Amino acid sequence: MMDKKEIEHIAQLSHLQLKDKDLEKLGQDLVSILDYIDQLKKIDISKVELGEEAEKMSLREDRVQLPLSEASQLLALAPSSQGPHIKVQSIF
Repeated sequence: MMDKKEIEHIAQLSHLQLKDKDLEKLGQDLVSILDYIDQLKKIDISKVELGEEAEKMSLREDRVQLPLSEASQLLALAPSSQGPHIKVQSIF
């Protein structure tokens, strides 16, 4: 079990304002998640073979999907852009 101080710290990092009963529930949930991750780590996957599609997906080339003309049309629709990027309002 995690101690209350650790749970409060995690809640603070997550910008959550929780009551004591909610902190207790969060602690239980976190312990359950971590226990499940430990169970997953114990699974032997050394003999699992990836299918052909999975191999293609993990090894695909990273490239731009849109032709440049379509990308510029999308940029023209954006309220604000800067170079090849859509400019959005800061969230921080």
